[in-house]
Amino acid sequence: SDDFLIEGNREFIQKMQAAGNRCELDLYDGRSHGFFNYGRGSNADFKATTARMDRFLTSLGYLQGPPTVEAFFAEK
Repeated sequence: SDDFLIEGNREFIQKMQAAGNRCELDLYDGRSHGFFNYGRGSNADFKATTARMDRFLTSLGYLQGPPTVEAFFAEK
């Protein structure tokens, strides 16, 4: 919610939806740009945003099954 690009994101979403596309914005309270990058802190934000992305792509039919982000960490 503290990303300096947030207004541009909102404008993009409005345009996508006006064109009939599904577009969603998930805000994470108090987080700044790049907060979810891999390697930051405990990777909790990376895991949360990646799982959300996975669920979104699954809802569109691009992926199947539950989010698998934890498997990425199990391989390390």
